[in-house]
Amino acid sequence: MLKDISTVGIVVPRLDIARSYFEQIYGVITSEPVESKPGILSSIAPFRNTKVELMEPIDKDGHTSQAEYLRYHPKGGIHHIAFSTDNIDNTLESFSAIGVNPLEKPRQHPSLHKKTVMLDPYYTQEIMTELVEE
Repeated sequence: MLKDISTVGIVVPRLDIARSYFEQIYGVITSEPVESKPGILSSIAPFRNTKVELMEPIDKDGHTSQAEYLRYHPKGGIHHIAFSTDNIDNTLESFSAIGVNPLEKPRQHPSLHKKTVMLDPYYTQEIMTELVEE
């Protein structure tokens, strides 16, 4: 089923400032920004056992969950947590059997370079939860 915490997703108002902060304060080299989903620029800050995904909505007034989060939390903050699994399809099948459904179909994540899927927060105690196939 689930193995480890893979990624913590953080919404930021300015990706350039967040990348600089993570590089200067935490001493990690962040990846070059990519559009990880339509309307979202993201950069990965790798740590030994996990990653932090820094995400900036391109359109702050847009309809992405990240833009909505930023409207309620202008300084940004933790948006989601991602857990690793050996096989997303098998994990989704197990979750579906107990009534936990995805928000979307699994897809290839551009900045993580892995298959991912978001679960519907209705079924996860209102915690935005992502599965990452590793």
